[in-house]
Amino acid sequence: MATLGMSEADKTAVEEFRRDVVDPSRTSLVIVDFWAEWCGPCKQLTPIIEKVCADYAAKGVKLVKINVDENRFIAAQFRVQSIPTVYAVFQGQPVADLSQARTEGQLKQFLDQLLAQLPIESDEKAQLQEIAPLIAMGEELLAGGEAERALSVFQQVADMVPDNAEVAAGQGGSGAGAGRAGSAG
Repeated sequence: MATLGMSEADKTAVEEFRRDVVDPSRTSLVIVDFWAEWCGPCKQLTPIIEKVCADYAAKGVKLVKINVDENRFIAAQFRVQSIPTVYAVFQGQPVADLSQARTEGQLKQFLDQLLAQLPIESDEKAQLQEIAPLIAMGEELLAGGEAERALSVFQQVADMVPDNAEVAAGQGGSGAGAGRAGSAG
């Protein structure tokens, strides 16, 4: 956004928008919620959008709320004509209009679709990349008949990520294999 001929307030708004939305959107999915204090539907949507964005924070989702009364210039740049208006922004560009999502389920469905399509960097993805070689090692050990060693690997990974289904399955397979090995001897 060019700042030539803008008021100081508008220049400040653009700078804040760049800091809060554009820069983080280079690697994260930024949900921009345009709202106003007097807007009844905004007040209904706020707790839903805040909860879902908090739930999705580890997946690389960030929420930025923009009061249209205080940031008319930014709202005009996005051609906001009614509120609440909710956009998903990635790499500085709106990638989806989420304004129709009014329930937690609808919003999660939209976010799941976007996250599946976009190269979002997140703590969750980084963690999965970190444990992938360990899971592969555990599966190799299990396939090679070393169930007790595999179980040990899977238990270490489970300590890192307690709710991972792949790790739980590996633990189950390793435990069963270790049990068979123990009863065979």
